[in-house]
Amino acid sequence: MYYRRKILLNLVNKFSRELNRTKFYKLLFLLSQKQDVPSYNFVPYQYGCYSFLAEKDLSVLKKFEYLENSNKIKIKNFPTEAIVSEDSVSSIEFVLKKYGNLTSKDLIGFVYNNYPYYAKKSHIRDKFLSKTILNKFNDDICKAIYSIGYEGKDIDEYLNTLISHNITLLCDVRKNPISMKFGFSKNQLKSYCEKLDIKYLHFPQFGIDSVKRKKLETDDDYAKLFTYYRNRVLPLCTEHIENLVELISTHRKIAFTCFEADSNMCHRSYLLDYIFKSKNLGYKLIHL
Repeated sequence: MYYRRKILLNLVNKFSRELNRTKFYKLLFLLSQKQDVPSYNFVPYQYGCYSFLAEKDLSVLKKFEYLENSNKIKIKNFPTEAIVSEDSVSSIEFVLKKYGNLTSKDLIGFVYNNYPYYAKKSHIRDKFLSKTILNKFNDDICKAIYSIGYEGKDIDEYLNTLISHNITLLCDVRKNPISMKFGFSKNQLKSYCEKLDIKYLHFPQFGIDSVKRKKLETDDDYAKLFTYYRNRVLPLCTEHIENLVELISTHRKIAFTCFEADSNMCHRSYLLDYIFKSKNLGYKLIHL
């Protein structure tokens, strides 16, 4: 069992084995703030801090009948393999002692006011936050194109990066947008982006055939691949690039994404370099 799922089960189990969804997510979030390495990352969502990965884990734990299949987060069968370290137990007990007696409403107010960023997309933020704080959510006016890879990130950490940079359009330039990593296959990523008011579009024509990416071992191998991409692939994409540039002009904050964390090891940086050299976009280019 993943350790993060053990943490989740222990949090619920310590709280009389049952939590409503509001208290569950707020307490799990507060626990993550206390941990040196958070068990879960969070994104601003419809009612504040939320984790798509935690939601996935809840469904898995229900499937294996460790949790009840109900609207509340309720222990059905606490497994012996869910034992966690003394440090983890201490952190959970600290959070429950400090925040566990707060009502759901008070807990929302506490989290919103102490971590206002996570109330950014909340439908009820006006009830809890001052106008001064609400005004800080206004988008900045600069125009930027970002490059981001999901290597080494979980889905919540990745999405949070998009939100924190006010990105409204995500351009997926993978040839085949399939991933073994939760949340990053095309349909999943598209769904999560749209839930966060980020438009997702897939551009397979800018990708590199998988056969060309095999047996890449040395810097020279990558250099040859990207030379081929720049000289042989991109010149054939003139019409697609024109359409892309027109689309870009309708958004202030756009991100281009693929797998690799290092943009220099990914074709997306060569695509963006090609576009910036051939078009006067008026955007900053930032590699995240």
